[in-house]
Amino acid sequence: RVIRGWATVHRQQHPRRPRLHPSSAGDVAADEAERALTGAADLGLPQEPDWIDSFMRLVFEQDFDSAREVLRKAIAYGVNYSLASQYAKVLEEFLERRAEMEHPPAELAGSSTARRFGACIVREADDERGRGLTVPALASWGDTLWRERPLAYIQSPCSRKCVQVCVACCRPVGSLASQLAHMGLPAAPAGAEELLCQARPSDDTAPSSAPSLIPCPGEGCAEVFCGEACRDWALMPEATSSHALLCFGRLPAASRVALERLERLAEESETEHLLLLAHSVAVMVLARQRGQPLEEVLQRYAGQFVSEPWDALAAEGRGASAEDTPESRRG
Repeated sequence: RVIRGWATVHRQQHPRRPRLHPSSAGDVAADEAERALTGAADLGLPQEPDWIDSFMRLVFEQDFDSAREVLRKAIAYGVNYSLASQYAKVLEEFLERRAEMEHPPAELAGSSTARRFGACIVREADDERGRGLTVPALASWGDTLWRERPLAYIQSPCSRKCVQVCVACCRPVGSLASQLAHMGLPAAPAGAEELLCQARPSDDTAPSSAPSLIPCPGEGCAEVFCGEACRDWALMPEATSSHALLCFGRLPAASRVALERLERLAEESETEHLLLLAHSVAVMVLARQRGQPLEEVLQRYAGQFVSEPWDALAAEGRGASAEDTPESRRG
């Protein structure tokens, strides 16, 4: 709670949670400072206009004591009670996270089986949200928490009409002129060839470099790449890119027709998840061709995302409606 004047913020139901009330050897001096601030609004002292920016900056810098003092001063100077309560809750949430880091839950403390992805860990959130990634430590602004290639991905049919991207990394390629031509628009204005799509900064790409436009060498394939590295990765025999299997230049005639029909269906019926499923199956086939055991492939590409069978998720009244039952989902 937030008490105006003394500005003591705490929640008693969590015994380990740090309180905003001073608990150091300087309690007496801090109390005297609070008494001096109490009633500042009644004296007509002006509120600092940028106190919110200062408060949030200190919170993100993890200087929680200074952030607490900024909030106390703002309350003493007459800030709206509701607004003060909101920012007190922000500070409480950060303090709760710090307490959790110092005293991790029993299921994480000393656990050697917790699945980690970079700086993230897989945890069970609740019955409604299921599993998710949590950062079990305070991180600095701009830190990389986790980076990896997705198991399977596609550019949505709607997006394909608007922008031409690398089939391997989905990075926009070429120039303004080539992008306008891709959309079937009239002749590009003068200088459009010089306006290049800029690359995203990464470990292996300089921020000043621009993705080129390299056509796929597969006969009849309209896909492009942003560079030789993406092209070589997507087409190599041990590739994990679905394009290594679904490139039009590598498919038999009948398979080409089937893929074209699926792409048309995904666009017309707005069921692009079916197209993503096809690419996911292609990646699984490539994994089996590389010799990975079937059980590992199923677990990596399907099993790890399943908590319960689809029909069981509607049991015991958990369906979207009264008609949404396990029987209706099976039928």
